[in-house]
Amino acid sequence: GLARRNGGWGWRFDPATHGARRPVDAWPLLGTITAPTLIVRGGLSPILPPEMADRLRTSIPNATLVTVPNAYHHLTLDAPADFTTALEEFLDEL
Repeated sequence: GLARRNGGWGWRFDPATHGARRPVDAWPLLGTITAPTLIVRGGLSPILPPEMADRLRTSIPNATLVTVPNAYHHLTLDAPADFTTALEEFLDEL
């Protein structure tokens, strides 16, 4: 959600969750996914670089990778129409 801060708006996060999470190596589990999977990455995302996105795609059977060129990591905020198009096209193929 959003919270009013310093005369503007910012994302509301619970600080307690940051220290409570422990890293999990999920890579070995990706091959067990059986559902068709859409991976959408922002072309400008520093969080999901192309190499990692491609590794995701090849690790998940029946995965499709779409890159939205002029978006960062928060695709639904940066390029909502492009994200929606990618999702609709993926769902139409199911």
